[in-house]
Amino acid sequence: MGDVDGLLGTVLVVDDDPVSRAFETAILRSADYEVVECETAEAALDLLLSHHDEIDVVLFDNHLPGITGATAVTHLRASPATRRLPVILLTSDGAVESRVAGLRAGADDYVVKPVSAEELVARVGARLRSGTAGGDLVERRRRRKELEELLAVGAFVPHFQPIVDLRDHTWPVIGVEALTRFDDGASVEARFRSAQSVGLGQELERATLTDALRSAAAFDGDTWVSVNVSPTFLMTDGALPGLLETCDRHVVLEISEQEPVDDYVALGRLVRSFGPRVHLSVDDAGSGFASLRHILLLEPEFVKLDRTWIHRVETDPARQALIAGLVHFSTSTGCKLIAEGIETEAERSVVESIGVDYGQGYLLGVPATVS
Repeated sequence: MGDVDGLLGTVLVVDDDPVSRAFETAILRSADYEVVECETAEAALDLLLSHHDEIDVVLFDNHLPGITGATAVTHLRASPATRRLPVILLTSDGAVESRVAGLRAGADDYVVKPVSAEELVARVGARLRSGTAGGDLVERRRRRKELEELLAVGAFVPHFQPIVDLRDHTWPVIGVEALTRFDDGASVEARFRSAQSVGLGQELERATLTDALRSAAAFDGDTWVSVNVSPTFLMTDGALPGLLETCDRHVVLEISEQEPVDDYVALGRLVRSFGPRVHLSVDDAGSGFASLRHILLLEPEFVKLDRTWIHRVETDPARQALIAGLVHFSTSTGCKLIAEGIETEAERSVVESIGVDYGQGYLLGVPATVS
């Protein structure tokens, strides 16, 4: 990533001209900035909607097809998440009226092409040092250092929660889900979001997965282990196949709707390439459209019912009907349904009577470390 007076910096370059975009990107990377590229304003706005914490400065070409750079700036200023994000407009139109219009739209700076390498780097650096951007970058650097230290000492421990067979009234444990717990008690979701925002998301995911698979060796050989993986990690991390090969049992890869799947066919093909001991599970079923799309297009071997549908299900016929529908679906497609978050005997009794295969929750077993 870039370093301006000790500040990390990631620049989003939005330019539909491939030659100009390549030129701007090369200049910034040669100055040690990290660069993310988009060809259209629409793509840039979509990216910033979910990843605005990872971008420090945006370079918008003003004459983009569809939404112009100035219009895109207006959209950014209308959102609380991107209202203060530094934006520089680039254009070949040097007319005073155009510059004034861009600045009134909310741009922080306006640069007329052709721009020299020195000027572009200097203007990006000025944006990083001004206003709140510098403070944000200092905070990001602090969080990155904190996470690097956490990774260096392995300040986390895998806990495992039992998954039981509800079809057998003795509730035998057939699998366990690995759940990361941090030594300082930090929220797992917040810690992973923080790691992603400073460019260490993949490193943290790899480290916690490695620890979970290693620790799972303590269980009986027939007990499978379920681990949470993001679609991006699954598709891009080169260490994953080797990690899976070292595990001495069946592994279930759980994905949820927290991150979109770009290529369902490629993801399914990749999981199948891992061999017969690696299986796919879709988490959070019923929590949103994305999870249902995952189920339809990925054809997983396991589907996990979101815990919000299990809580006090005995009092809600509508939720019972939804679960019954998913039971019918799972029976028709050959996948196994797992009910998460079973905490009372009444909840267990209802999901079991509806025909759910497996269950997980505090009633059936709490997350714990292995001895």
